[in-house]
Amino acid sequence: MNMMTAVIVGTLMFAAISGGISHAWPRVHTSHESHNEVLKPHHKTVDDHPAAAPLEAAPDDVPVALPQKAYDDLELPKDKDAAAVPQKSGPVKDVDFKAQGLELAVDKEYEIDACSETFCGPGRHCRVSPESGDAECVCLDACRPHKKPVCGNDGKLYPNHCELHRMACVLKKRIAIAHNKDCFYQGDKNCTDEEYGKLKTQLLRLQNRKFAQSPDAEGLGQDELSIKKFLVTMMFEYWDLNNDGQVSSNDMREVMRREDELAEVMTSCTLYEMLKYDDINDDHRVDIDEFYNAFGVTPVHLSDEKKSLVTVAKVGDSLALRCDITGDPEPILVWQRHGVDLTTIDLSRDGITVFDDGTLYITSLSTLHMGNYTCRALHNGQVVQVHTVKVQVPPSTKVSPRRQAHSPGSTAELKCHAEGIPAPAVKWLKNGGNLDPSESPHVSLQDSGSVLHISNVRTEDMGAYICHAENLVGSSEDISTLFVQDGGHFSSLQLESVFYVFHDDGVNIFQPSTCQLVRHIKASDKILATQEPVCTPDMDGNQVCSWGSAVNVLDTYIYVSQPQENRVLVLETRTQQVVQVIQTDPLPVDLQYMEELDQVWVLNWGDMERSFQTLEVIREASAAVTHRTIHTEPVENHFDHVESFFLPPVRMLEQNFKYAYLVHRDQPKIDKMDVETMKYVRTIDLTEQNCHPQSLAFSAVSGYVVVQCSGIRDDQRHNVDDDSQVLLDALTDAVIQVNPEIHGKPHVSPDGRYIVSIDNESELIVVQSISEDGQLSLSFEVHTNLHVSDVAFHPTSGFNSYNLYVSSESKTDILFVNLLNGKVKMIKGVKSAMPVEHWPWDESNRAIISTGLFGNYLVSPSEEAIFVVDSKLDKVNCEIDQVKHGNVIVWVGEL
Repeated sequence: MNMMTAVIVGTLMFAAISGGISHAWPRVHTSHESHNEVLKPHHKTVDDHPAAAPLEAAPDDVPVALPQKAYDDLELPKDKDAAAVPQKSGPVKDVDFKAQGLELAVDKEYEIDACSETFCGPGRHCRVSPESGDAECVCLDACRPHKKPVCGNDGKLYPNHCELHRMACVLKKRIAIAHNKDCFYQGDKNCTDEEYGKLKTQLLRLQNRKFAQSPDAEGLGQDELSIKKFLVTMMFEYWDLNNDGQVSSNDMREVMRREDELAEVMTSCTLYEMLKYDDINDDHRVDIDEFYNAFGVTPVHLSDEKKSLVTVAKVGDSLALRCDITGDPEPILVWQRHGVDLTTIDLSRDGITVFDDGTLYITSLSTLHMGNYTCRALHNGQVVQVHTVKVQVPPSTKVSPRRQAHSPGSTAELKCHAEGIPAPAVKWLKNGGNLDPSESPHVSLQDSGSVLHISNVRTEDMGAYICHAENLVGSSEDISTLFVQDGGHFSSLQLESVFYVFHDDGVNIFQPSTCQLVRHIKASDKILATQEPVCTPDMDGNQVCSWGSAVNVLDTYIYVSQPQENRVLVLETRTQQVVQVIQTDPLPVDLQYMEELDQVWVLNWGDMERSFQTLEVIREASAAVTHRTIHTEPVENHFDHVESFFLPPVRMLEQNFKYAYLVHRDQPKIDKMDVETMKYVRTIDLTEQNCHPQSLAFSAVSGYVVVQCSGIRDDQRHNVDDDSQVLLDALTDAVIQVNPEIHGKPHVSPDGRYIVSIDNESELIVVQSISEDGQLSLSFEVHTNLHVSDVAFHPTSGFNSYNLYVSSESKTDILFVNLLNGKVKMIKGVKSAMPVEHWPWDESNRAIISTGLFGNYLVSPSEEAIFVVDSKLDKVNCEIDQVKHGNVIVWVGEL
């Protein structure tokens, strides 16, 4: 082979190969390799004391001599797999230790007289007891790093013989060497996919160095795949020691024994990993095709027209994606989503399965499944097929009010809200027939047809009005009934819209349009079931209520926490009374309701320092039964570092998400829990992203989990102040992107189409939008010095979208932002919020709460009053005073 060919082989494939591998221990022949522990005399040199006792372990290749007395007194091991002790060895002075790079350490505590005649056996060394002065055998603190794996009869793979014997000593049990193939197939548990890939790269580099000058390399040309395949073929032929066309664990063991250079590259993985990762037919051997697959040298093919495919399907459908990559032999196919191999994680509960024939099957398709799925051949990333899945959602329709009665001459208004992908068109029907407003001058459509307005109501207007919404994949309807009563007066025929305010002196219930007090539940009122007061007096007799958070359970009950009384109260909305007391762990601070499972989740701090948090669940929350809490499965047997938890809204676009997220204090990770079983699922590690999670938000459109991060303090990192926003995939938990330009707490609109990030430090509100096919983009930014306390999303009129309302921590304004066009305005006239130190439960000292889909109002407290904001006029509707510290507010009723 000429020199040019050799240069091509060495340069084209491995230009980055470093020049040379540091020398392993020079191999000096010894007949018994299992006793290759280095003897380290302590005060004297080996030449001075040839009878020095054995101390720490050394690589197997260094021959050393035991004191003659040790040979005479040594009891040979009875285990047939243990190597025999050499009967005699040459004098130690004949070995040039310095030439081999071996330093013989001297232990200050060594006493030659005490330990010179004591042999401790493998994994141990001799020391002089400080109490008695006698020699005693103790376990080695550590073995010298050396990679020559050996299996123990405990089923574990150890890095070398010394580690096996040392662990036997530490555990005080017998561990014998076992020739157990299952142990080798298990491989090193520290060997990750990434580390295994690095090992194969290093093996190719070593092979390139060894065979680049081979005459067989001539005529290869400059094709990269050909060169790589040549190297892999030569490697396989060298490993296949008995020429049977297969590489077994015995072959691998012998190759590792022969090749000292392998110790340099087998830092986390060994050759046995190939049996773990690439033994496709599971016969405990690797044939040439499996070898080719392992190193990605099997040629594969994909036509240009099939490199990128788009599939459009409807929610609830089943979908089969076929990978069109072929080869000879047929390649092993790998499916990925956001870089995660879908065969390595169990997504069957999320409707994703990869079959042996390479087909990706998705059942019960949802908007979480939107996005790109890629397939490729195993170990070959050069040919990739991309399948883009777009999910369409039939309309969901809701009207308000469902029933209403009016007298002739009055005005009636019917509202319709419809959502779907693509956005549905809305029309109105009356009693099953088309409704043409042009034929009735007193009937008109407003807000792009979402509102039916009837002025000067007549008897003939009575009937069933149907809101019909339709898009490409379906339609839906909802009915609003109008009654006309001669000589009568207006009757809503529905649950009255009210809001509950929890404050220092109990609970006030108000009507929003008139701001009238409907009922006052005093702090001193008795709870019917227990005859306890609503709020327990303190040691001085002061009866001041302390509330944490509250949730509306299907307009039937309100659950509200009392942190300082270690309990949750249940209020019935029909009677407007406290009907039940549920005892909890100390300091129940945060409540969240999961409608799909009818559960209220409770986060307890334990104490004000949050020293021992717990997470409890109240089941059947909407049922009229006696409730109690049950604990979730602890994550790593404790919750003592849980900072907060997050339940994604399960009804967004009618998608049901099955998981909760736990954020831990000062830890770069998120724990994922199954909300049905209440058990830990997996941990999402964010160390690489330099992210300590602070808060989360979720969008069902493409399944985005938005994480607010604070940087990790690490002296070895340069970007310690990184407060980036991280985007996760809800299905695979993969990191989709890290955005260092967006900071602050994220919030997602109820339709999942907007992500709003509040960055008080930069005085910035960043709005991102998510398209119907799941593409995320920056919409606009709003600069404000409000120092935001809380946000509320309120539906727009006519566009089936949302506006944003923002309360201030310290100022007397509310900011309005139109999320469609970025227009802003200030709503003046709200008084100062309570001081931050008076509200210890979260960062929002001034809440702002929206009525929901059809309401016209928002509510926000000051320190001693409540302000009701009219969303149609974008101004304060009324101020309700003498309501102190009313920062917990719940809306009830069809609004």
